[in-house]
Amino acid sequence: MQKSDYEKYKSQDIKFWIIKILSVDSDYKVNDNILQMNLRDFGHNLSLNAINQHLSELEDVKLITLERLENLTLAKATRTGLDTVAGRLNSNIVRRPNPEEL
Repeated sequence: MQKSDYEKYKSQDIKFWIIKILSVDSDYKVNDNILQMNLRDFGHNLSLNAINQHLSELEDVKLITLERLENLTLAKATRTGLDTVAGRLNSNIVRRPNPEEL
């Protein structure tokens, strides 16, 4: 596996877990600090800057929406994002769920 392949898969996995975390919240909305703590549980120890870069990429393809406040960013899953982590839609920037994740 080339390093670029690894980095691509890692980026897709981070984005999958971001939307998955949003999907279990009652209003599908979580701030970037909470995402940072939750992503650590899935093996991704990222800076807030790195998380916000992934959030911006997800927003660009309409898998989430963002609300930027003074000291934090709120991310909210869209219907398309929820369909992606549920395996009903494919995205080239988010990995597909494994069968046991459905």
